[in-house]
Amino acid sequence: MIHPICSALVCTALISLPLMSHASAPLSDPDAPGQQGWYVGIGGGNIDYREPGLAWTAINTEYLYLQGGWQFNRYLSVDARLGTHVSSGFDWQYVDGVPVSVRVQSAYGLYVRATAPIASRWALFALGGFAGLKVKADAGIASVNDTANSVSWGVGASWKPDPAVSIDLEYLPTLARGNGWTTQGFNVGARVRF
Repeated sequence: MIHPICSALVCTALISLPLMSHASAPLSDPDAPGQQGWYVGIGGGNIDYREPGLAWTAINTEYLYLQGGWQFNRYLSVDARLGTHVSSGFDWQYVDGVPVSVRVQSAYGLYVRATAPIASRWALFALGGFAGLKVKADAGIASVNDTANSVSWGVGASWKPDPAVSIDLEYLPTLARGNGWTTQGFNVGARVRF
């Protein structure tokens, strides 16, 4: 069975390939037409859920997200995301001998993205904004739901195989903070600008 995140990224790549063949302005020209516009994307990530004071360090859970935004120029954009849990088949982890599953029931994020191009096809970026998570911890006979809305930030790198397509790799050390718990995320995604 193929992992759901891998499936989503393969689908994104197949959708993006035809877009890479169109003629466009050079990637290195900051004033080229088309440096602004709407974009959509899909991505997947792994979230580490942590609660200080417990014997275990972190519980991992996977999620998929859709994103959309507006790119003002090659240096600044705004980004919105909606996501949900995906099952990997390995959702249960043992915490002090008790099987526990932590799932992201829903996630959202609103970010400002500041980008620093470092080559014609590569850029580094920083994200800052606000995010929310609804998580469910299930220990078989009991479960708990919690919702968090907090400041969120992260850093990443972007590769552009085409001026309209970006492949992003990002790390969010503070994805969201809840009542006594924190999450951090590691995401891989693809965006198409139109």
